[in-house]
Amino acid sequence: MDAISTHTLELARNLVPLVQKVHLVVRRWSGEPLKGVSVHELGTLPIRSVSDFIGAFLTMRRLSGHVDVVYTRSPFMTAGAVLGCGSAPVVYEVNGLVSDEQQLYGGVHRLVGWAAAVADRIALKRASHVVAITQGIRDRLIEMGVSFEHI
Repeated sequence: MDAISTHTLELARNLVPLVQKVHLVVRRWSGEPLKGVSVHELGTLPIRSVSDFIGAFLTMRRLSGHVDVVYTRSPFMTAGAVLGCGSAPVVYEVNGLVSDEQQLYGGVHRLVGWAAAVADRIALKRASHVVAITQGIRDRLIEMGVSFEHI
């Protein structure tokens, strides 16, 4: 559930034979229609993180009761999804922590850094499962208090 990438498209394509319906939630869709996949565009607001959070929250509310599992790679979308999806499990793939990236690159308004830290905490605490793509990220998550069994 986020930007269209080969990873996201392959996941959606491979889920189609296994489930009745796949809902793909993206910021923008410029691809071809995918058989068995309903695409939901979040659109964009001037502040992408706010757009991701609100869009995911509203989309999950609209799809509530029709979603078996949510898979996301964005902390803002994850936070919106876990707060909006009801009881569906949420799997959050962590490619890096937005709050750490904000500190590394600097020059970001303090409010954006705060929002990133809050989104990271909500996403990590409320996701049903967390996937760390590297050992370093896994170690950082454990250092932050995410339980070993949760990752």
